[in-house]
Amino acid sequence: LSTIHWGFGITWIINATESLFDYSFNGPAVTWEDFYDPDFSPMLDITFSDPAIEKQAREICKDDPFCLYDIAATGDVVVGQSTAVGSENLEIITDLLKPVFCDPPCVNGVCVSDETCVCGEEFEGFDCSKPTEKGLCNRS
Repeated sequence: LSTIHWGFGITWIINATESLFDYSFNGPAVTWEDFYDPDFSPMLDITFSDPAIEKQAREICKDDPFCLYDIAATGDVVVGQSTAVGSENLEIITDLLKPVFCDPPCVNGVCVSDETCVCGEEFEGFDCSKPTEKGLCNRS
């Protein structure tokens, strides 16, 4: 992170005339200089200044580095809890969005998980290609 910040990120600093932001929403006396801090040094490692908060963080976050970092950076366990919930939700969504494949493909149905077809009405079989007896009886 240090290399990314100091070797790359810092090269993207702009001056007041290059900024595309309008700072007047904070009042006419607010300028780009109010937001620029050349002495700013980001927290690059997870370090806690309060042992009690660190203990809470480790109980809440377990081994989630994003959760731990957010609590260490803000001193607020609620921020870390939100991060942990967000991480859990992202994991669930990622699992749900994984592509599924059925080989052979589901002919008259839907592939719902790897190698599992849910057949449409009147079809059955591993790949939903076999008409059911009910389906044959109902055809005229």
